Amino acid sequence: MIRHSRVAVFAVGLLLCPTLSAAEFVPLPEGEAPFTALIQDTAAFQSSATTGDAADTLRRDQRAITRRWLQAFVEKTPPDFLSWPTEADLFVDKPALPGAERRSFPGPPVITNSERLAISHGGTGGPLIHFIHYNRALAGYLRKEQLDQPNATTNRHREARPLPSLPADAVAIMTAWWPIAGDRDTPIPVWNPGQRHRSQGANSYLNWPEIALLSGDNEASRNADPVAQFAGRRIDPSRRLPPNTLYRTPLSRQQSLQLMQSPTFAMAATIALGRPLREGDYLGLVGFHFMHAGLDAGIWGTFWWQPDLDRSNHGVLEEHTPWRHYRGDLTTDPIYPREPDGGPNICFNPWFDAVFTDSGEGNGLRANCMSCHLRAGYPAQGATEVTRGRPNALPTLPGRLGTQGLWSIAHGHQRWIAGETKPVDNRDSVSQ
Repeated sequence: MIRHSRVAVFAVGLLLCPTLSAAEFVPLPEGEAPFTALIQDTAAFQSSATTGDAADTLRRDQRAITRRWLQAFVEKTPPDFLSWPTEADLFVDKPALPGAERRSFPGPPVITNSERLAISHGGTGGPLIHFIHYNRALAGYLRKEQLDQPNATTNRHREARPLPSLPADAVAIMTAWWPIAGDRDTPIPVWNPGQRHRSQGANSYLNWPEIALLSGDNEASRNADPVAQFAGRRIDPSRRLPPNTLYRTPLSRQQSLQLMQSPTFAMAATIALGRPLREGDYLGLVGFHFMHAGLDAGIWGTFWWQPDLDRSNHGVLEEHTPWRHYRGDLTTDPIYPREPDGGPNICFNPWFDAVFTDSGEGNGLRANCMSCHLRAGYPAQGATEVTRGRPNALPTLPGRLGTQGLWSIAHGHQRWIAGETKPVDNRDSVSQ
């Protein structure tokens, strides 16, 4: 369970920890949208889904709820969640920065033991630039429970101390970004659910049939040599999209250099651009997951960039740019509403989940956010296995520390900022 109480107080702001002095707090902007009514309507949808309302009614209601969640998160430019603390702010073993020096997004990347393992085994399956963002309530919870400290999950696991439920207003968001050149066109894979994809194997973006070109936005880009290939495939030059087709954030020289300290991020830039990121480039938001702890088992939603949407395929915010190019899905139950074939509910993001192979219950195209996150626990085993419905191996099993649905807690290993020396005290490792 995510939580046990139903308290509806919603805000983003100061990270509180009783062991820190006021000078060490990281002040955050106030003003998260009031989610109370949206959570109530999502709960009503959940009730309808589990009691067997007509399928067409459920699909209509699901589209409407999904649209409203996206509106709530992106009503401001830039979105509020880009000012929330990331792993670099919370989990790196150093004092929080004073407010006047707080890092702006994107901050420095964080390296973890699992990332080093994935890179060494070539197991990234199409790397992305990614960040995890924690709102005020969730960041305060992590610090209050001292989960931002090295070896915290190891110690709790050894002492058999379960984690308390998350606050009702806790929110976590994981964003995925595509490197975009400022001085020329940039190739970018496009997920098209109507095209043929592997039914059992991985569907990494490296294998998606459609590749588009994002136009550069300056004179240099118009005079640059055309980009002809991506991942060994020719690009249709007529499939050129304007730069405002997706949400972008510009990069300074310092930010570019910091991002390239991460092996994963550097690999993503090489794949997309054939070179490292540099000043004048951009990050383009291609997808994000969110978890809101407003219902007992949480509310889990996901959005991804998909250009040329129309109203028939779940496009949200059609009247606005660039968010009209984002498709979304949402789930509050790993089973309901059932799919047309009678199987458990599917809720996946192609940028995050399509890469997962079939481990017995289908590949990433048949995944469900909750079915995955209900298994989150320490030791962190089976994080990339696709399960359908309510999983059998729940983290409440003896010998496993449940982590309230958050794999970022379950991984448990110490993090350190890319490019800096790995801490010597790193006893907390990932069980494979």
